[in-house]
Amino acid sequence: RSEHGVVSSFPDEFFGYFGWPTVAQTEAGTLVVAASGLRNDHVCPFGRTIICRSEDQGQSWTSPQVVNDSPLDDRDAGLLCLGGDQLLLTWFTTDNRRSSAYLELGDKVQAERWGEGFARVSDELVADWAGAWIRRSQDGGLSWDEPKKIMLTTPHGPIKRRTGVLLFLGKYFADMGSF
Repeated sequence: RSEHGVVSSFPDEFFGYFGWPTVAQTEAGTLVVAASGLRNDHVCPFGRTIICRSEDQGQSWTSPQVVNDSPLDDRDAGLLCLGGDQLLLTWFTTDNRRSSAYLELGDKVQAERWGEGFARVSDELVADWAGAWIRRSQDGGLSWDEPKKIMLTTPHGPIKRRTGVLLFLGKYFADMGSF
């Protein structure tokens, strides 16, 4: 049980926003939290998939480890223990260059930085990177296999049934559109 309930927080930093966490526990007892973090806002050009690990049942946590930092906004991480130290990480990336949030920014410095972030994104990068993704770790999240694109996305990923079969209910990414 965590004494303070906070895994990672940088409220005064430009990239201090974390959202949509999910937690998994390895068979050895390590807790691993995945989130869309080190971002600027709910919808922004800077989202990354991060994990934090706890070896003491949530009393303390590692600093955020960036697992994905694609050219797009990495969002809605899901995490599932597949058995032993194997973890499955899911997320999706989106092109939010036309986000209404960008138009509503009142802070000039923030708007300029978002503009710089969006300027790095091209239609070609969107064609390559927009979509739903999975990645597997064999060592409790210390290292990760290469990401693989999948056709389906769901916040927090699939579940593992008692039979060992993964049940992945979601939405075809093509139906997601952009934010």
